[in-house]
Amino acid sequence: LLRVLQEREFERIGDTRTIRVDVRVVAATNSDLGRMVQDGTFREDLYYRLSVVQVELPALRERPEDVPLLVTSFLEDFARRCYPDEPEKRFSVATDAMARLKSYPWPGNIRELKNTIERAAAMADSLELGVRDLLPSSQKTPAQPLPGGTAEQFVEDELPFKEAKQKVLDAFEAAYLKALLDKHGGNITRSAQAAGLTRYHLRELAKRYGIRGSD
Repeated sequence: LLRVLQEREFERIGDTRTIRVDVRVVAATNSDLGRMVQDGTFREDLYYRLSVVQVELPALRERPEDVPLLVTSFLEDFARRCYPDEPEKRFSVATDAMARLKSYPWPGNIRELKNTIERAAAMADSLELGVRDLLPSSQKTPAQPLPGGTAEQFVEDELPFKEAKQKVLDAFEAAYLKALLDKHGGNITRSAQAAGLTRYHLRELAKRYGIRGSD
């Protein structure tokens, strides 16, 4: 490896011919390699061959202005992969939801943002993702099936209309998915076909409600 980086040449095992390469190496790490060299846990000769130009990329929480660009890219990629036959399908994010995303600290950095966006797109009821769709999983309380609640109980408990409606929807989704998977022996593929959903969408919904299925 050191020879390839320094001389840009190498020989294959068992071969005497020297092969020259013309490549650029881009390496990334979340560790302090300089400190690791001092501690003797990273090779000094390799460090200096790699450390030609250093670019420090701050954590996502320190550059919230990048969040909208990343979100747009993740949504476009998700649509291409999951809806290849529907090129007109375009997801967007509501203004208040985007503000929430920009203010969230993202301890899991870009990987957490990507997972949040893809999960939201898979489970959303519309192409515009709202605050509830995009709230990171660490801030959510897992939805629970509604235990026989009634409109009268909701009013008596002074539950806001939207929250009461969401409880009913959550209960329906959980009950529907359980019945659907039971009917098809827990098979995700057959269940998705019967429900008119993609396998990815159904799998994410089942995961949300803690319902187990198989491929």
